[in-house]
Amino acid sequence: MRVPLALAIAASVLALAATAPPDARAQIDLPDTPAGRRAAEMLRLTVEGDDAARRALVAEGFSPSLRDAFRIEEHLRIQAEMQRRSGGYDAVEVRDSDPFAIQVLVRARNGGELRMLTLRTETEPPHRIAGMGMRPLTPADGVEAPDVPERVLP
Repeated sequence: MRVPLALAIAASVLALAATAPPDARAQIDLPDTPAGRRAAEMLRLTVEGDDAARRALVAEGFSPSLRDAFRIEEHLRIQAEMQRRSGGYDAVEVRDSDPFAIQVLVRARNGGELRMLTLRTETEPPHRIAGMGMRPLTPADGVEAPDVPERVLP
């Protein structure tokens, strides 16, 4: 049985899209607010951060109470482990935002798991991160599981 050329091309395009590198996936811009900028910085570090960049963020970008909640080595270990497991996170949707707090739906580059990032900054400059967390989604989040495209077989 011969496959029409248009169908073969469509199958090839779908196969390429399914295997596109993670950085080719759609991402959204976060609000230009203190919380939005800090959330973007955190997400960038989950993708391309190294210990020196993470150490600088903890030392300069975390409020004293957040920074001192753990030894710096523990902050670095948690962030490195998150990067290793997820491959980094991309922002998918801003769920709630004001100048000093933001809640962002994020997707892991490895495996596509959706999680909720919540971040709060100080209200005064330099707007250091005063609190943050990343958790699995719950039914209360009202997020539908994404459709997983079926593989197209030749």
